[in-house]
Amino acid sequence: MAQTARALVAATAGATLELQDVLLDSLRSDEAIVEIHAVGICHADISCLNGIIPVKFPHVFGHEGT
Repeated sequence: MAQTARALVAATAGATLELQDVLLDSLRSDEAIVEIHAVGICHADISCLNGIIPVKFPHVFGHEGT
């Protein structure tokens, strides 16, 4: 069953990050649900956001979970 989550999303390179509700794919048999209370934006995220490291947009940022 698909679920929603809150995520920091940039629509394009250089765009302002916006907190949005996003739809997640259904949980696969080799995955687990983890409750995240906070995330950090690291230098690699900033480089992706600025277009230095290529990524597809829209893009979800913040992989330093706690």
